[in-house]
Amino acid sequence: MNELEDLTINCDINDASYHMNEAEYGAHYIIIYPNLETIRQLYASYIRKQIQENNEIILVNPFYETTESTRQVLSSRNPDLDVSKHEKEESLIIIDSLEEYFGKPSDGMPFKRSLANHAKKIGKNGLSHFR
Repeated sequence: MNELEDLTINCDINDASYHMNEAEYGAHYIIIYPNLETIRQLYASYIRKQIQENNEIILVNPFYETTESTRQVLSSRNPDLDVSKHEKEESLIIIDSLEEYFGKPSDGMPFKRSLANHAKKIGKNGLSHFR
């Protein structure tokens, strides 16, 4: 078995969410999912936990759906998560993946680094990125 096979896990939504939530900072996961409904279940659960339980800032870059539909999914699946409040507080940032990639350059500091600094400044435990 090679290293990649050792790191490949076939699991359901709950297991995938568990592994992501238990990962150390800096870990990266590539998730292959069969349909849009599956990824919606995963990100809705993951984002709620990272904001409410792990006190993190979350950057979400949807690719297969709009930013508005992402907001709707988060709100409908997490009635206790006030999406607009978290966006105003900048603990939840939802930006279309192409917009972030091709958007205007920042003031010289990479966008994610500025978010990580913002997280530290407002007392968050870290920054997670879901795309």
